[in-house]
Amino acid sequence: PSEDTPIAIDVNDDITAGADGVDLKDGVEVTTDPGKGSVEYNEDGTFTYTPDP
Repeated sequence: PSEDTPIAIDVNDDITAGADGVDLKDGVEVTTDPGKGSVEYNEDGTFTYTPDP
């Protein structure tokens, strides 16, 4: 991908529950944005990182 292009990352890769029992599709939220962009958790279980312009 281009340097300034959003990228979707599937960190779950077919995992439905974490070690602590949290549902990784519905029980996840972004609590701190990265210093040089933003992160959004998507309903399909992926994160989208969008770099600052």
